[in-house]
Amino acid sequence: ITHELEDPELYVKRDGAARAVALGKDLDKLRKQLDRAIEEWTAASDAADAK
Repeated sequence: ITHELEDPELYVKRDGAARAVALGKDLDKLRKQLDRAIEEWTAASDAADAK
């Protein structure tokens, strides 16, 4: 997604701006999912270390 957003050609296409907005939303959603997964992994790792 970031690679596509960094491509200047995206912004000169007829629907490029709308595509960039959609990609930005997708990227935000994926970042939030990654953050949650890291938090869960950290909690599980800490719990395993405490045993």
